[in-house]
Amino acid sequence: MADKLSAPAENAVIEADAVRNFFGMKLNDIKKYYAKFDDADSDKDGLLSKDDFLRGLGIVDQSPQWGRIFDLLDDDGDGFINFRVYLIGMAFANTNLDNETVLRTVHKIFDSDDDGYLSVEEFTAILHKACPTGVYTPAVVAEIFEKADTDKDGKLTVEEFIKYASENPKLAAEFQLWRRNFSVESNDTKEANTPAKEEKKI
Repeated sequence: MADKLSAPAENAVIEADAVRNFFGMKLNDIKKYYAKFDDADSDKDGLLSKDDFLRGLGIVDQSPQWGRIFDLLDDDGDGFINFRVYLIGMAFANTNLDNETVLRTVHKIFDSDDDGYLSVEEFTAILHKACPTGVYTPAVVAEIFEKADTDKDGKLTVEEFIKYASENPKLAAEFQLWRRNFSVESNDTKEANTPAKEEKKI
């Protein structure tokens, strides 16, 4: 999808620099992640499908728990992620973050067109990822969005998003849980699939 900002080559450098500044990642780590991303990108369009993503991790088991990691990153549910989202996800899983940074990261991940704001649709995607039980009906989402959108311009800045989430502990806790689930599953995936990665190199 075009609004995913497909990012091979030069675009990836720009996006990686922004993520590096945001998380304080080391350049060597970013290079390693890009090499893995590029290797997994089967058609070199700057986007990874779920199959690409799992293959890049050395995963041949297609059971649901492996695909959940991808689903957590696929902000708009179109079945693809670009390098920006991939890199944010890797940093999100492997970096110690305080509550405000977690919220900033959630905003950044789900800002699918990277315009610095969350639309109603993007905000809805966040709530459904954080709590996929159906509690956030369209009416509930609309009510929350209206309260969070303090300047009433129909979109949420990162400051509006952080302020609302911080003032609503239940919602902030759901984002923290979402982050912990992602981190645990990502680390379990890497540990469980180390032999598969080594076998692939032989």
